Amino acid sequence: MISSAAKQQLIKMKLSEISDILTQQEGIEEYISMGFDDRMEYLINSLYEIKHEKTILGLRRRARLKVPDACINSIIWDDRGLDKNKILNLATGNFVLTQSNIICTGPMLAPSDFSHSSAHQF
Repeated sequence: MISSAAKQQLIKMKLSEISDILTQQEGIEEYISMGFDDRMEYLINSLYEIKHEKTILGLRRRARLKVPDACINSIIWDDRGLDKNKILNLATGNFVLTQSNIICTGPMLAPSDFSHSSAHQF
């Protein structure tokens, strides 16, 4: 495996994620028996996932969303005048691929405000 000096060098180069991945692999027979190319591919994939997750978290934090953990599955559909099929279709993001325009009319309300408004047009 990799020496502790090499791990320290990775940390100094701000590549601590690689050091962490290599530490996870130590002592696990599946990784030890892998060839160099397979281990390198696993390392790259793992590093990509870690960096991608950090990017997503940073974007969500900078967006300053009122409900950062909002999910399409948590929408309360009862008595809100929402067309469930339209909302779920919008959530797929296919309108971007088909280059369709979306026009939202009326007030854009926060989730807590929906119960106080009678008109919602999408």
